Amino acid sequence: MKTFRFEKIPELFLEIIKAFPVTVEYVLLAFVFGVIFGGLLAAAKLGKNKVLRALAYGYTTIMRCVPAVVLLFVVYYGLPRIIPMDTSGKVKFVVITLSLFTAGSMSETFRSAYQSIDKSQFEACKSIGMTGVQGLVHIILPQMIRISIPNVCNSILALIKEGALAYTIGLYDLLGKGNYIIGKHMGSFVIETYVTLMLIYWPISWLITVGSKKLESILDYNRVSKEVRNA
Repeated sequence: MKTFRFEKIPELFLEIIKAFPVTVEYVLLAFVFGVIFGGLLAAAKLGKNKVLRALAYGYTTIMRCVPAVVLLFVVYYGLPRIIPMDTSGKVKFVVITLSLFTAGSMSETFRSAYQSIDKSQFEACKSIGMTGVQGLVHIILPQMIRISIPNVCNSILALIKEGALAYTIGLYDLLGKGNYIIGKHMGSFVIETYVTLMLIYWPISWLITVGSKKLESILDYNRVSKEVRNA
């Protein structure tokens, strides 16, 4: 049995972390597109059009039932057959996959946040002369953001973890770089490499969780302070 070599961890860390920008790129892009598409799906779910509402709920159900890696393969191998495109830029396929995957969960986050707001607030906006858009931007959206923070944080964490599957199509993100190193050393430092990856993924996830809790407490403090001033 090979002895675990702790001294290899710093060396592996410096090598793997070079791929960190790739992971950041597809996570940020997928999150932005997922929020936009998820917002449209949430609007369809909350709207009065039965066809759009059924399609939006159906889409969410499908995304919940399909593993991310299966969706990735469908997008990577299937999309170029429908739309002529270069398959060498693998990041775009990961972004498309994760955006589709995230949109379903984000739509439910937005829908539940919207429905949790007391309907009297909508009437109050109208009573003081606000238009529907003004009431949504100034009154409803700030509350939705505060309510949605925990679920949005979970969606970002899911993006990071599900995005690690990008190595299956040959993308050199964090996990892809780790697997490349394992192959380069012919499997000599498998455990050391995966432990290093754990030491990279864990603090990233921890920082996101702590940051979301901090943001939530700041928004709660601002809300309470505003209510005290208006009392």
